[in-house]
Amino acid sequence: MNGNGQAMITQSEIVDTYIAGVPIERQEALNTLRQWILGLSMDIIENLDYGMPTYHIGTRYCSFAYTRNYVAIYMDANLVDQHRKEFPGLNIEKNSIRFHEISELPKLTLLIVLKEALLG
Repeated sequence: MNGNGQAMITQSEIVDTYIAGVPIERQEALNTLRQWILGLSMDIIENLDYGMPTYHIGTRYCSFAYTRNYVAIYMDANLVDQHRKEFPGLNIEKNSIRFHEISELPKLTLLIVLKEALLG
């Protein structure tokens, strides 16, 4: 409870609300990404930064966001550039990997890159 006697909302609940607010056809992808990221380490901190779910360990981070046309995973631009060729057929921008369906992602490759983004 906060000082006003109201229940405090956790960061996890805020991310739940973000995901619940996107079209149902994108919720599966966001929930799957969330599970994959949180499964990398118990030390990962989940919150909402810049209006999108963001995951931190110290200064290392990754995040994801829904747009009308795609889902994007954001991380360090140098890391995205290093692994660009490992995501053939996907829209790769300076610091993001964009996709339409979770099945488009090479799961094992993405997990390796996410682990590198968060754990070094």
